[in-house]
Amino acid sequence: MFKKIGIGLLGVAIVAVGLIWYQKQANAVPLPEKNGGTAQVLINKTDQPKAIKIKQTGYYDVETVSGTEDIVAIGAPRVGQTVVGEYFEKGDTLTLEVAGEIRLAPAKLTVFSGDKIKLDNYGTYYVGSQIPAGTYQVTYEGELTNAGLKDGETGSISFNVRQLGAADDQMNSIKLTQKIRKKELTVKKNDTLTLKSNSDVSLLLSRVK
Repeated sequence: MFKKIGIGLLGVAIVAVGLIWYQKQANAVPLPEKNGGTAQVLINKTDQPKAIKIKQTGYYDVETVSGTEDIVAIGAPRVGQTVVGEYFEKGDTLTLEVAGEIRLAPAKLTVFSGDKIKLDNYGTYYVGSQIPAGTYQVTYEGELTNAGLKDGETGSISFNVRQLGAADDQMNSIKLTQKIRKKELTVKKNDTLTLKSNSDVSLLLSRVK
């Protein structure tokens, strides 16, 4: 009797461990350096919206090659620009609102080193695999403009920091403007650093410690 109960409890324990492992795997976020995605070209030949599905889960550099308007798809860069390190899951869609061409390439994930780092592209960078963990003074190079903004809004560059796979409400948001040109930022391994701006500027990171 006791032997049967023992075997039954062991079986329950094995199932429980299996469920925990499965849940962790299901919720796991693929690491950028191990999931580069597959090259894909998205084309819309009309000015009617066209939704195109992403073929493979992974991290991509996204370039808008051409378009009848400056913005071809929400979530993609302007014509002639590239956004780096963007994560898509298989089956996600980009809707090309007008005629144009967008290219997705496996993310290059450029590795930066040294006490001064310059980020020229918008998108997402990964601490540990690309940027060393540490504390940096952050500023920008170039001129912020009001182009493309609503009346009353001013040009800025924003960078959002959170752990890989964390929810939006766990994000730390920082903004630089013409009046606020410097901030101090501490990033740790597996943090993501996402840059956005309406202006063509570069972000400069100078290591403090």
